[in-house]
Amino acid sequence: MQRACTVESNALPTSEASNLGTFSLCSTQQTTPVCTAADELEHQPTREQVPEFLNFAEVDPYAVAFVNVFFEHIYPIPSFSFLHPGATKERLQEGSLDEALGYAVCGVAANLPTSDAISCERSLTWITKVEQIIWQQLERPSMARLQAIILCVAYRMETGAFQRAFMLAGLAARAATAMRLNHERQDMETVISETRRRTLWSLKILELYFSIGLPEYEILPFENVYLQLPIREDEFQQQSPSSHLELGSYSIFVKLTSIRRDIMKLNRSVALCDQPFPQLIKLIRSLERELCHLRTQMSVDANVSSSSVLDLMNTPWLARQLVMQLSWHQCLCDLYRLLLPGYPEAVPSVVLEGLEHNTTEKAIQSCLEHALAIIQILSEVNSRCMQTRFLEFDTAICGYHAARLVLFLSQSKLCGNQLSREYALSRAELCLAAIRRFFRSSALVNPILRDLERLIAVCASAPHDQSKMFPSSSTEDDVRGPQLPDAAKARQRLAIHSLLRQAEFEDDKHEDVTSPSSAGSALLSRRHRNMQRLLDLPTRAGTTGPWEDSNTPWLSGLGSGPEFASHLHVGAEMELPLSQTHLQAFASHPTLLPWFGDQIAFADESTSDR
Repeated sequence: MQRACTVESNALPTSEASNLGTFSLCSTQQTTPVCTAADELEHQPTREQVPEFLNFAEVDPYAVAFVNVFFEHIYPIPSFSFLHPGATKERLQEGSLDEALGYAVCGVAANLPTSDAISCERSLTWITKVEQIIWQQLERPSMARLQAIILCVAYRMETGAFQRAFMLAGLAARAATAMRLNHERQDMETVISETRRRTLWSLKILELYFSIGLPEYEILPFENVYLQLPIREDEFQQQSPSSHLELGSYSIFVKLTSIRRDIMKLNRSVALCDQPFPQLIKLIRSLERELCHLRTQMSVDANVSSSSVLDLMNTPWLARQLVMQLSWHQCLCDLYRLLLPGYPEAVPSVVLEGLEHNTTEKAIQSCLEHALAIIQILSEVNSRCMQTRFLEFDTAICGYHAARLVLFLSQSKLCGNQLSREYALSRAELCLAAIRRFFRSSALVNPILRDLERLIAVCASAPHDQSKMFPSSSTEDDVRGPQLPDAAKARQRLAIHSLLRQAEFEDDKHEDVTSPSSAGSALLSRRHRNMQRLLDLPTRAGTTGPWEDSNTPWLSGLGSGPEFASHLHVGAEMELPLSQTHLQAFASHPTLLPWFGDQIAFADESTSDR
């Protein structure tokens, strides 16, 4: 929500605050007057004067302005809801805000549209500085630096650096695990404990944008997260006048992301079936009951009207309320599209053939109902928005799948005369217009926009031709994974909006390799024998180190100290003629066999930056 006319002297110009970043924006109506850019420019230098470096050891007016912008416009998005506004601003005023976290917050807030080259340049400089700080203190993870990494991941995603974002996400997950953030702590204050939870849940939300339902790409599986869902905003921010309007939407959205991940895992598993699977309907109905129960906890009516949309836009929590609603409808679309004959994400025909006719009819009606609901909500918000607000990326994903589903149903004639091609095209165009407006500068949604434009053009020019709507993906699969078997390709399908698909990692297939299968097995065998020799021996205290033993002629020429240790690593790949005395010497030396020493303990920092 835009700030009212009472403006501090160090506030950022409204033109910056209302158009910040390449994150998507939609607007709200205001009953209070808002200040103009001219009003704020009377107190503030021009944007070209934004300094390259900020000072977090004292009150820096630019840092204060960008932090205020972050919490006003970006914090309501679930992916960014892990910092406590009051505690962060207080640390900034005290000069105790962690430098990496401060630069990360300001870098995200300064990520303006491409028309503002100075601010974009500053944001990239600050995010790069954050990454340098992280690398310099890689072995000492802290809560503040973890939060800074998560903001870097979001920034790299938004600016199209998907490969870097994916690798940074892995680093963030490792830091979170090292600090045991995936476990509850009962000995902490409410705000600190909730900050820990939200930090991990926001990381999980960002992770699902890379791939969903693929265990090999999960950096921190849900099965290893032993946390409560986020608490309501009025419990987290007790002094915020509007926090009671959030109504727990962040918590419900996190739960919905977990359910959607389970649905996609089911989808990928059933895709490999080569015989009937009668248990599928029971699984679908069980997930549907869970979604219906979750619906009762949502404060907003499922039948969204113009008045209810206006109610949403009059709160600062539109991003959370909107993505919560769309995600709930999308869960049911994901669930029942499994049973749509001819749909790309449907289960194999051998499974569909065993279904009753009524089951298929219910699936068709459910997909149509919930896809149209998503489009209706988006179009209502688009038609009534007049000012700018950020939205979660999942909003665009839900809109894309809803339009795609409606176009398919009109082309396939599964709905009979219930859905005409002209009506489906009009709905899809409304959805496209909303996504294009809300995400006009985001690199994240470019594949969505291109594919949706293609689907609309195909549906308009080639009615009832599904082959042109969803061409075979075999060619693309051959490019992405030519050595993978068909079963693996079916299980590892990535959606058009998957950031892992857009990252296009290469497997170094052109590097020289020598009989990888036979060499790998032989190497494993030699390493196993060498390690087993070491681990089977008891440690004997006081044994002379191997490079100090004059009776070890086979060690001559290997050097001493660390140099010898480097040769030992090479020795893991050769058959070592180790005597009993030599092996006992290795086992007693902590430098060579670090697993015999003390374990590494990472600090939890229960009282660190919030």
